[in-house]
Amino acid sequence: MSRESFLQGAMVLALAGLVSRILGAAYRIPLSWVIGDEGLGLYGMAYPIYNMLLTVSTMGVPIAVCKMIADRVARGRLEDARRATRVSVTFLALSGALFSFVLYFSAGFFARLYHEPRAYLSIVAVSPAIFLVAIMSALRGYFQGLHRMTPTAISQVTEQIVRVATMVVLALLLLPRGLEYAAAGATFGAVSGGLAGLAVLLVIFWREGGTLGRQERPARQATAEERRSPDSARRILSELVALALPISVAAIIMPLMNMLDAAIVPIRLQAAGVPAARATALFGQLSQMAFPLVFMPTSITSAFALALVPAVSEAAALGRREAVRERAALGFRMTVILTLPCVVGFYLLSAEIPRLLFGQPMAGVAVAALSSGLFFLALQQTSSAVLQGLGRTALPVRSLAVGAAVKAVISWTLTAIPAFGIRGAALGTVGGFVVASAINLTTVQKLVGPVIERNALVKPAAAVAVMALAVAGSFAWVSRATGSVNLATVAAIGAGAVSYVIVLLAIGGMTAGDLETIPRVGPALSRFLRRFSLTR
Repeated sequence: MSRESFLQGAMVLALAGLVSRILGAAYRIPLSWVIGDEGLGLYGMAYPIYNMLLTVSTMGVPIAVCKMIADRVARGRLEDARRATRVSVTFLALSGALFSFVLYFSAGFFARLYHEPRAYLSIVAVSPAIFLVAIMSALRGYFQGLHRMTPTAISQVTEQIVRVATMVVLALLLLPRGLEYAAAGATFGAVSGGLAGLAVLLVIFWREGGTLGRQERPARQATAEERRSPDSARRILSELVALALPISVAAIIMPLMNMLDAAIVPIRLQAAGVPAARATALFGQLSQMAFPLVFMPTSITSAFALALVPAVSEAAALGRREAVRERAALGFRMTVILTLPCVVGFYLLSAEIPRLLFGQPMAGVAVAALSSGLFFLALQQTSSAVLQGLGRTALPVRSLAVGAAVKAVISWTLTAIPAFGIRGAALGTVGGFVVASAINLTTVQKLVGPVIERNALVKPAAAVAVMALAVAGSFAWVSRATGSVNLATVAAIGAGAVSYVIVLLAIGGMTAGDLETIPRVGPALSRFLRRFSLTR
């Protein structure tokens, strides 16, 4: 797998993820006007438990499938790759169905746990989505293991479009029956979206799935011994569980952290003297405005992480240690380039962006406190992908568990202090990701050598410094000239993005080869910029 094919696959997933995140953020604008921050709070209470049970039902199988497929195809074991796909799809269909029923019948328990009986309908409405998304995730792992990122990208965008359309329409139709019904209609979008995304993958799988042997070009042919002892279903299932179980435990920590937020944050805000309704509204600002907004760029960095797993796994399976280090270093470099300007931009425009998107400038308190967490979350994602590609799937579990404990302590302590309030919950999240990413990076450095080079930090930092000046200057000038804060915010975002890219290209932080990996427009864009000597 070449550097270019790795970047191209990552770019395809990144563009799809960006579109999905934009749609995911955009729906909150009309939805916040329809059901308000209190309705968003009810909506947000259903998703942490849904995400946790979805993670349990999938058990980290998609990444495990991705690694198993990449390993087998690299060594020419194509029939074993097909068998691994069949076993994983069957396994996830059964576990997804089981946990859909579990969520449906335990909805009342979780509503009582949240001390919010109105959340019951939202939890019930989202329960069938676990079955659909579980099967979809297995098929995505199959295609990603083959370095085919386009099927996943198409299904992601389709899923999100249908999901957003469903939730806004149902929220409007059900609002006359009550806020809890409107919130439940919004959560049902996960079901319709999952059905649409699964349908897309099944069509592609049935059309292309049988051509694996004809399309793939293994790095080597299977040995005679490997041909004589093909993988049995029991052996595949055993390997699948061994790889997936640690990944699942690591993945479940994230929704568990969100579920703890839903249980802790409103209560601790009330302990600080905040009325119950206002505490629910503040939680809505944090969970449904600040978190999705600040972490939107991780749709891009997670794409690089997903592409890293088969790339690192393939190189490791063939014993190419230096290729592992080079691919890991490239993943970290792209992570820094993509996230550093976002951190500074969210901090500088922490109140203005929520005002523009949601009409809620007060959400800027959580956005500002949360902004630096984006950088450390992205580092945690990338380092976990490298470790998973190496087969060290248990290591990210330990680091994330330690980070979750740090987050819980900070959130519990600071949220109840009136001087911090909702800011304390955001800072708890930042602290957790700082610890988790630091542990992961230390481990990666020991296993494969240095993966974050000096220029990978210095050049993006220099471009960000210029960007910060452009953001502040353009915002001040446009706001004085027009009197419009929203227009000034748009202008500042545009000026910041353009200045960052130009400076980064000019100092060699991003090369012409990097640009050429962008699907369709990359080569033309690279040629255009070379005419003006803006790329190296």
